[in-house]
Amino acid sequence: MFGKLLKYDFTHYLKLWVIGAATTLVMSLIGGFCLNNISYLYKNEKYFLVMMFTFAIIVSVICFAGFAILSTVLICLRYAKNCFSDEAYLTFTLPVKRSTVFNSKLFNGILYYLMTIIVEILCMYLFLRIGVPGFYYDFNIQLHYLFTVSANLLGNYYFAYFAVILILIVLSILFNITIIYFCVTIAGTKFKKNKVLAGIGIYYLVSIITGVVGQVGMIISTYVLDDHVNRASALIFIAIIAVWMFAVIAALYYWQLNMLDKKLNLA
Repeated sequence: MFGKLLKYDFTHYLKLWVIGAATTLVMSLIGGFCLNNISYLYKNEKYFLVMMFTFAIIVSVICFAGFAILSTVLICLRYAKNCFSDEAYLTFTLPVKRSTVFNSKLFNGILYYLMTIIVEILCMYLFLRIGVPGFYYDFNIQLHYLFTVSANLLGNYYFAYFAVILILIVLSILFNITIIYFCVTIAGTKFKKNKVLAGIGIYYLVSIITGVVGQVGMIISTYVLDDHVNRASALIFIAIIAVWMFAVIAALYYWQLNMLDKKLNLA
């Protein structure tokens, strides 16, 4: 049943997402071409074309942000419409647990989130690869330098650090998508009217709180991870952060399951 729910959720807004991804990809190519040629046009006093190319570059950058927003809106819209609108009665009268329904929505959101990140990275790379002369060479040089310096600095702890940082990245993705669903769940279970505005307000408030916590965490990390801390201690500190992030994600997950089970009113 989970597979059928996931397939239904995944394909529901897939066409809109594909249109957004294709548009962003095309605009990244156009924007890169315009960025690469705008200096030539300016030198030759082709000011009208310079203005048009500048506009195309701006539109390309807007598309990057707009596609990310579109993906987030589609994730929220699918969850909210299916679980907190008039469709909720049909959704939760299916012969399936509410946890299965929520897991399907959550996993669908993670898939869309990951696909969006991949498309955004690809489009940004193409934009800079076409638009900035020598970007490919400089990028490879900087990437090689980064890995070389990291390997020399971390020594035998290189792969351990790599694994922990990779875990942190995965947890960050899970945390972001869980926060989005948490805000929708709060708005859907606690508010009877203006749920959209409530969800946006809650997300804004949560973003402020997480931003402050993140800034404080960065400040504390700079004091803890100074030059006198050895590599093993720093690795343990980063691992502790990962454990705390996992605990927060788990708490938010089970909190939402409890709200769907106890606080959702289908009347």
